[in-house]
Amino acid sequence: MPGGVGDYTACLAEALGHQSIAISILTTAAAKDEPTAAPSGLTPSASVVHRIMPGWGLPDAVRFLRYVAASRPDAIVIQYQTGAYGMKPLPNLIPALLRLLKSRPRVVVVFHDLNEPWLAPKSPWLGRLANRLLARLSDVVVVTNHEDRTKLQTRYGTIRYEELIPIGSNIADVGLGGSARDDARHALGIAPRVIAAGFFGFINEWKGVDTLVEAFARARDRDPRLRLVFIGGSHRPGAAYSFGYADRIRHRIAALGLDSEVTWTEFGDADVISGWLHAIDFIVLPFVGGYSYRHGTLIAAITHGLPIITTETAVAADGRDCDSLPPLRSDETAELVASGDVDALAASMLRLASDPAYRERLSRAVVKLSPIFSWDAIAKQMVRAIVHDAAAARYPPRSAGAPP
Repeated sequence: MPGGVGDYTACLAEALGHQSIAISILTTAAAKDEPTAAPSGLTPSASVVHRIMPGWGLPDAVRFLRYVAASRPDAIVIQYQTGAYGMKPLPNLIPALLRLLKSRPRVVVVFHDLNEPWLAPKSPWLGRLANRLLARLSDVVVVTNHEDRTKLQTRYGTIRYEELIPIGSNIADVGLGGSARDDARHALGIAPRVIAAGFFGFINEWKGVDTLVEAFARARDRDPRLRLVFIGGSHRPGAAYSFGYADRIRHRIAALGLDSEVTWTEFGDADVISGWLHAIDFIVLPFVGGYSYRHGTLIAAITHGLPIITTETAVAADGRDCDSLPPLRSDETAELVASGDVDALAASMLRLASDPAYRERLSRAVVKLSPIFSWDAIAKQMVRAIVHDAAAARYPPRSAGAPP
């Protein structure tokens, strides 16, 4: 599963290797691309990828149960994103199906989103029921951001045990500085006096790229030093739906006469992307729904210590989460603007472009958050969540290092 959840799984498996835990990854036979390499600095783990699942529909349940019965894991961690399993119901039913076994592993579900699957025409209740079963019957529920924690409690009520554990970045910071940063800027066509505003990620409607383009045009009218750099590929491989929107963005840039002021890097290896991130002066991530720690592009910006402009979130962090996962604060750790407000976004871009001291202050403040999003820290939190009820389990752990 290349992309967000696939990369998360690969990076987490590497980090769990530091905890003396062996990992088996169960996936579909059709997933031919290996997950992206984990960030540098993590030692290889003993993870093994089993590509044996024909799919994730009800007929595949027998094969899944046979695999579990034969491998006898201590815990099963479901990496759940609604669209990742082809809208099939088997992942939602895993906690219930495992009750058919004499002894079963603990079941942990990591909700990467709480969108409800579309399982049948004119039956939205089936999707709601499927997610409710997954949340209520799992031994541990993990959410990755404040918004989903609030939604989880509102939609599904009391959960046996739930944890807020953030995602990390699959783009390790190469620590580019000095002449190396100058070289990276030169390679991107960024002249020394230019102020480079960056956008990182695929071009999708929910990322507010149309607002960004309009704001850039207005800001550049007032400060011609500004340049816009799109970092990474413009569309996810296999996601045909994003082509139309990306094409409209390119056409709008051309219509505004800004083609020569915009750079498109396209895809690159993780270390190359890290260099591109260091080459820009600040990053703009105007998410339509407001910023969220579920977005890997935002986490990459934080871990690279970039001055960030992003959109206000409508969901306030729960007080119990503020210490473990502090929210972004405007003028302190980021510049926050209202979603869809072109004038406000343009004003923020001009503010950061004209004030290097403010950029430096935002950078120093936001990079202090980066240890929260390290894969070693995430792995330790995940292990604590998995084993929290080991003493009360109906089955004893087999041995140290047994695959979860």
